[in-house]
Amino acid sequence: MKLDSKTLLEKSVSLNLTSGCTEKIPLSVKLPECATKQRGLIELSLISDKNDLISTDSYNFTVFPDIPPVTAKGGVYIFAPGQDTADRLKKLNVTHESIEPGAVPAKAGTMIIGSKCLEKYGSLKNLKSWIQSGSRLVILEQDGKSLGKLGFRTIDARSRQVFIRDASHPLIKGLDNEDFTLWQGHGALLPKTGTELSAYMRSPHWGNRGTVSSVSIETPHSGPFKPLMQCEFDLNYCPLLEMRHGKGEILFCQLDVSSREGGKEPLADMILAAFAGLPLPDNSSRPTFYLGSQEGFEVSKQLGLSAKKTDSIDTLPSNSFILVGNNAKLSDTQKQQLKGKIKEGCNVLVLAHETSFIPECFDVSPEKEDRYAGLRTSQDFTDPVFNGLGPSEMHWRAKLPVNILKVKVENSTIIPGGVLGKGMLGKGTVVQYQMPLEALKSKGKVAEYTLWKQYRILSQFGLNLGGEFEDQFIFWDADGWFKEEYDILQTWFAVGPFDCRDVQDGLDRQFIKNESLPHCWGKVTAVDPACNLEWKQFNRTGSELFFAKIAGFPVDNGRKVAYFENFFESAQPGRGILHLEVDWYAKVWLNGKEIIRLDRSPTPVGPPEVVFLGKDEYEVPLEKKNRIVVKVVSGSMGLSLHRVMIKSKTDAEGGGLKSMYMTTLKEGDLPYLHYRW
Repeated sequence: MKLDSKTLLEKSVSLNLTSGCTEKIPLSVKLPECATKQRGLIELSLISDKNDLISTDSYNFTVFPDIPPVTAKGGVYIFAPGQDTADRLKKLNVTHESIEPGAVPAKAGTMIIGSKCLEKYGSLKNLKSWIQSGSRLVILEQDGKSLGKLGFRTIDARSRQVFIRDASHPLIKGLDNEDFTLWQGHGALLPKTGTELSAYMRSPHWGNRGTVSSVSIETPHSGPFKPLMQCEFDLNYCPLLEMRHGKGEILFCQLDVSSREGGKEPLADMILAAFAGLPLPDNSSRPTFYLGSQEGFEVSKQLGLSAKKTDSIDTLPSNSFILVGNNAKLSDTQKQQLKGKIKEGCNVLVLAHETSFIPECFDVSPEKEDRYAGLRTSQDFTDPVFNGLGPSEMHWRAKLPVNILKVKVENSTIIPGGVLGKGMLGKGTVVQYQMPLEALKSKGKVAEYTLWKQYRILSQFGLNLGGEFEDQFIFWDADGWFKEEYDILQTWFAVGPFDCRDVQDGLDRQFIKNESLPHCWGKVTAVDPACNLEWKQFNRTGSELFFAKIAGFPVDNGRKVAYFENFFESAQPGRGILHLEVDWYAKVWLNGKEIIRLDRSPTPVGPPEVVFLGKDEYEVPLEKKNRIVVKVVSGSMGLSLHRVMIKSKTDAEGGGLKSMYMTTLKEGDLPYLHYRW
């Protein structure tokens, strides 16, 4: 055993090993005190009784110095009933004060909500002003259901390796990726077997040993968020997420620092103590404006920016953040005014342009080049302008024609691939991003994954350049949002499953005509209580949205079929939009007429007014009272509907809904408001 090349222990043990046996050999050594983090190495050699070398192995370990005394910046407040968080902070000599449910700290500082305690504390709206004025809220590990109430999607992958995204953050400065691999003990946030609330089909798992993050948040696609660490598929998930609010911030820590069993992990205590020692946040945002077309202005809203559309550049404050839309048509006078504002100190984010928009910083190639990705090699994103971005965002699947950027001056930086550049002009910063969003939208579903990455990139630039974002209303209005608008329940009627060989068109006709189904208007009786399906609705400004949480039937070998039925009233009869996602094959009848047939590809088959809109959406005729029937055939995901939504057309055209994007509803049936798909 060696530590920093110094031998600490040499030991020989005689063993009598038979085929398939396991022997455990305890190793005990007193580690020397160290002032800095040091790497150690355990080397093992297996030698036969004939002195032949059979096998060798090695194991790395890390020794950390003792945690120094923590000097808290402001007050430290704890809400963690039933957890040992307060006791652990006391052992780390962190002076703190306990907080009651719903209470607000008396002065600025850091408040920590313990693992599994978010819902016990209650609504965060009481803390809104306290955070906004320059305090920090730290939310330790929560399960997916609790985080879903704040609009987040999660994954319960029990990650054993996570990767640092912002190495400059004081919470993790001096640490590296190896430090966040295979922690001692195991996370206790989730049970040792089964899955939590994952939307994904998973193989059974057994044990949580070595977990670093039991449940991770999917990195939001828009809004004032910055991932400090990332993990799992395509690095799309975040175990440590920062959200800015006014001068303050919220840190979501899904690292298993407090819910651990079976072994002491030194990093868990180090990070817990570091929360108390962080300097108080002093974030600021700039007055935010948009230049360009109305279509581009809608993009700024989808990024979550609180921008004002303007053409009067000369009157803008010299500390503004300015978003310039795709191929914005500015006069020569306006361009000169914009350059002047940048030199005075404005920060500018320029979306794709076919010509040199700021020629002092970049040249733009007149010919388009097909690019699969903007980043093909490792890139250092420690620059504050690029901070929070990385390889996860800077690669994509769709091949797109791009006008490539070229360096014009020494203080300009071009990311490999030429789609992204940063330039300095006087006191201001210019970022130009050449990926054409409109070209991606026209490619349909195949480019959805690429498109949301672009929104993620632009949203991060907006935050890093000082943009002002819309209030994240779901954090502060959760009580009303979930209690008032999601308590209206109806019951679906479900029948099945049948073997596909037994299902003929005659059964379709029998079902549609209601010849043998027990139901009545406004009330539906299920044949089997296990097949009950919850149907939820909420109303806003005269429109209605219906959401279904549909549990799949168990399916054995061979394809199965089932029918789902519901009734609903439309406050605005006429044109409507149906959103339907299934896994394999489906038919849809609306008011007794077959309107849609899905067989891997969508086919409207009903009256002429049924129109396929793309992306699983159809324009359909709605009556005052409506009956919808969906026939589903089992696919790779089992026998289930993934998502059903019906809305009046006026709502789709902007009938008053707040800007949000909703996806498949998991158990907990809450909308996910921070994602593009």
